[in-house]
Amino acid sequence: MKKCPYCAEEIQEEAIKCKYCQSSLVKQAENKTTALPKGLQLFLIGLAVALVGYYFSSISGGGILDMLGGGLAMAGDLVVVYACYLGVKYLWQKVTNKK
Repeated sequence: MKKCPYCAEEIQEEAIKCKYCQSSLVKQAENKTTALPKGLQLFLIGLAVALVGYYFSSISGGGILDMLGGGLAMAGDLVVVYACYLGVKYLWQKVTNKK
């Protein structure tokens, strides 16, 4: 028998869930899924928005679609630049061991 780390009740050694408090006794690392880092997600979103904007700009002949495409392209470029800044900042903090 062992004690539950959450409610301190006696439970079986092989237990994976406490029968009293219903807490999971399995390590969280086993349940963890892998996701893209937020900076990379931001970069990819910005790149997609910029590409859509450039596409709209290239197919229109100077109308509202051209203005919309130019705005999207500029916004996407800004997001990509900001994501690159965050990446450089992260690497700089890793190199200099600052938090």
